Amino acid sequence: MKISRNNLSDEVYDRLLDLIRNLTLEPGSRLDFNELENRFGVSRAPIREAVQRLMGKGLITSTPRGGYRVVKLVPEDIRSIFEVRRTIEKDALRRSITKIPREKLLKIKAIFDEELKGFTETNQQTPSKKYKQADWDLHFELIVGYSGSEILKQLSSSIFDLVETSRSHIDTLSDNSFSHVQIVDAILNQDLDTALSVLDAHLQRAQNRVVESTINKKQETN
Repeated sequence: MKISRNNLSDEVYDRLLDLIRNLTLEPGSRLDFNELENRFGVSRAPIREAVQRLMGKGLITSTPRGGYRVVKLVPEDIRSIFEVRRTIEKDALRRSITKIPREKLLKIKAIFDEELKGFTETNQQTPSKKYKQADWDLHFELIVGYSGSEILKQLSSSIFDLVETSRSHIDTLSDNSFSHVQIVDAILNQDLDTALSVLDAHLQRAQNRVVESTINKKQETN
């Protein structure tokens, strides 16, 4: 899809960020500027500008020969990122728990319930786009978004994007997915202690799963 000429730089940035978020550009993949020019229908200048902005977010790195790649995280990076994420989200939840609209929580809970209806450990399934969006909305749009802190929002945006790049080879739901419902229920009940406890455990399990999957993926390619 070609990009319009209005707000060209921002549009190129948003499109390139989407390619990284949805894993069209996989972790460790080299950026092909010719391909991106053809894909977006723009010159190289706005693409380079977008690349520089994404380097600032830690999503793209430069290579010794002058090229660029999508960042590929190692297990220690992932552990550090999740540690920061837990701190940010728990702080945000303390601020937002009384502000998140009940109707939005119920809408997200319905999506989680529907997606997980047929899940068992022996009958795992690939999460739908709707489920992935609900996951993002719960953590970023609701928990962080209603915190009232612009700093937490900015930090979370970069952290969440880095987490997504490290989940490229995890394509099934897990029993940890059920804790989304527990988090929502605790917020609906205004039970901060339970919400914080479930959120912390949820993110710790997510970290363990991503680290384990990253190690296994590396062993498969060696």
